[in-house]
Amino acid sequence: MSVGPPPSYGQATAGFAPPMSGYAPPMQGYAPPMQGYAPPMQGYAPPVSGYAQPPQQSGTQASTNTVTVVTVQPPRTEPPAHPPPDHMKLAYISCLFCPLVALCAISAARRSRDFYRAGDYEKAFLYGRSARVNAISAICAGIFSAIILMVVYREI
Repeated sequence: MSVGPPPSYGQATAGFAPPMSGYAPPMQGYAPPMQGYAPPMQGYAPPVSGYAQPPQQSGTQASTNTVTVVTVQPPRTEPPAHPPPDHMKLAYISCLFCPLVALCAISAARRSRDFYRAGDYEKAFLYGRSARVNAISAICAGIFSAIILMVVYREI
């Protein structure tokens, strides 16, 4: 068996089909490729002078426009006899048990006071209740974590 030089590109090798030349023909159904850019536009549009005139109506018609303005004022609320509880003291005490949750309680208690001073008594009541819930949650979380720590680290 004689070993010769490898076949050059384009020549058929034993057992293989000859290589294709060029690109395959384009598939049917596609648009022809675009040829370059569109030509540039020439010049500018003519300048517009003045404003457009309103259309003229035929005949003399009088039109009347009626505008009704309705002003709705918010209902006036009287301050409650006692300010809603903001639970600020409870929020500060809850800092001893779980400081992270207690910060939420302090923030809600401050907002409750701010809304009361601004005259929004309903939001003041809601934030006061939120401060109470957060403070009680902080106290419960602190007691629960203390019990868990005593059980885990109890000396046997």
